[in-house]
Amino acid sequence: MEIAGIPVTVGALGSLLSACYSVVQGINTLRQKYKFMAVTLISILNTCNGTRLVLGQVDKIFASNSSATQHLFKQHREIFEGIKIGCAMTLSLLETHVQILLDVAGSDGPLAAQNLGKLERIKALYNESDMRVLHEQLKDQNATLNQILTVLQRLVLCNEQTMGISTK
Repeated sequence: MEIAGIPVTVGALGSLLSACYSVVQGINTLRQKYKFMAVTLISILNTCNGTRLVLGQVDKIFASNSSATQHLFKQHREIFEGIKIGCAMTLSLLETHVQILLDVAGSDGPLAAQNLGKLERIKALYNESDMRVLHEQLKDQNATLNQILTVLQRLVLCNEQTMGISTK
């Protein structure tokens, strides 16, 4: 399945992790050059890094458990797949915003029609409210991912303790 140009498949997180990395790299470049957008960009950067880590941990739990325990995770896997789609959409929009800003930052000449310099073009294109909305969406997805991770870790622990008790 493909959402907003990012392939989203069960168990395959490479494209989402790549999108997180791309947004983080772009934000690092922009925040060093343009201080007026630093606070929101740093928040997005931190959320992307957290999302990337949690996505990997949840996927690792799903991949590492035996088929005997997979029935415990069915509902959680469905929620996880939905969150991956949401993350893909949000990250795609963030990537687009960041890439447009990077393209303008990398261009040399002034904008001919308005005779604007690079900083003025960046300020004109940078939409703080859009970036905040995308950041909030990513934070919400990250919070849900963290809840799923906690539940899965508890299920795995309970299952391991049950298996340990029944074999004694």
